[in-house]
Amino acid sequence: MLLVFEIALTVYGIVIVVRNRYKVGKTAEVTGTPARVIGIVMLATLPMALVVGFIAGAAYVVITGHPPKEMLWFALGDVGVIIFVLVLVTILSSVYKQPIGAATESAQAFAPLQPGDVEFGAPPDPENPYASPTTRE
Repeated sequence: MLLVFEIALTVYGIVIVVRNRYKVGKTAEVTGTPARVIGIVMLATLPMALVVGFIAGAAYVVITGHPPKEMLWFALGDVGVIIFVLVLVTILSSVYKQPIGAATESAQAFAPLQPGDVEFGAPPDPENPYASPTTRE
C-alpha cells in the first residue's frame, strides 16, 4: 500500500520536472528552479525508502544475528520517508509560491527580441547585390 504512494509521488515528480510548474492551490504556483527542486525531491522518494529499508534491515541483522520475522515494523521507515517528503514539499512550496501568472509577467521582461522590435543600424540597401533576398525586391 505504501508503494502506491511512493509511485504516485515519483510520477508526480516527473510531471513537475517536465512541466517546470507546481500548482499550489487554486491561486498560487511554483515555477522555475524551485519547482524542479520540488519535483526532484518527489522523485527521490523511492530511492530514500530503499536506503532506509536497507539500513534498517542490515542494522536489525547485525544487532540480532538473524533476519526479522515480521516486516511490519520496517514499514514505519517507509511512512517516515513519505511524511518527510510531504513536509519538505509543503515547506518549499509555501516559501516559493507566487500568484498564478506572476512568473510569466516577470519573464516577459526578459523575453527574446522579436523581428521588428529594435532596428540596429541603417535600413538595408535594396541596390546591394549581396543583400539577402528579403531586402531586395
